[in-house]
Amino acid sequence: MGIVEKLRLETTPAERLLVKWQYTIASNLIRLLDQRGMTQKEFAHLAGLTEAQVTNLLTGSPNPTLNTLAKISAALKVDILNLIDAKP
Repeated sequence: MGIVEKLRLETTPAERLLVKWQYTIASNLIRLLDQRGMTQKEFAHLAGLTEAQVTNLLTGSPNPTLNTLAKISAALKVDILNLIDAKP
């Protein structure tokens, strides 16, 4: 059994879903910032986040709180669901 298969079997469905959402949020955030021509620094200021928090969000590494998602949603004027919804 390969390492990827072994890791897949050792993670719970909830853990896999969390990772999927983290990367979906990162992908959607990158797309939204690009559409607006907004830098990470500008976005951080607008959303009341640190630049380090934004960097983490863009790499899919954190587990953002509902409060953080609300700040992102308000700053970009999008529904929270648009942040976690996988786009085609």
